[in-house]
Amino acid sequence: MNISGNDTEAILYPDQILLIFKVFLFLYIPIIASSIFGNVLIIIVVARDKVTTTGILFGILAGEDLLATCFGPVLALASFIPGWYEFYTAHPLAMLINEFAIDTSAALSTWTLVVITTERLLSITMPFNVKQLMTVRRVILAEIWTSIAVAVVQYLRLFHASDFEKYQGFWVIFLKKFYMGRFFLYF
Repeated sequence: MNISGNDTEAILYPDQILLIFKVFLFLYIPIIASSIFGNVLIIIVVARDKVTTTGILFGILAGEDLLATCFGPVLALASFIPGWYEFYTAHPLAMLINEFAIDTSAALSTWTLVVITTERLLSITMPFNVKQLMTVRRVILAEIWTSIAVAVVQYLRLFHASDFEKYQGFWVIFLKKFYMGRFFLYF
């Protein structure tokens, strides 16, 4: 025991980390299960009854959220398990691919919401011409172009504007140039 009265030997960090892991696991399991169930249900309903452009956009959004559900919680839980964390950060390419998948799925969800909002705005402002403007083919084409644009921007941001450096035994991503970092910060 030291002079201040704090008994530092009684603090067991692995036990505290295990407790935090159990709390996260307790919280993540219902969230993951409900996300997978809800998104798969939306995809099934849209695949069966694909009559409206809004329904197709919601199906695409459900698919992108399902992709985010597959990557996000797994990597968050992997940071608490020592063997998994070293596996995900052992090689810079693995870390880069994981970050690319997470960032791309989040950006795709955001831009799909923008497309849905635009489609709803057109339905409100031009109710008689919206059937001619927003056909199913145009909506699918707009979503494909949105997906390609988001993937290209994420690719440029991660693979061309960033570099790796080993810091305290782990690989870390940092930006090569300040002006490139400022440009890609907004995407």
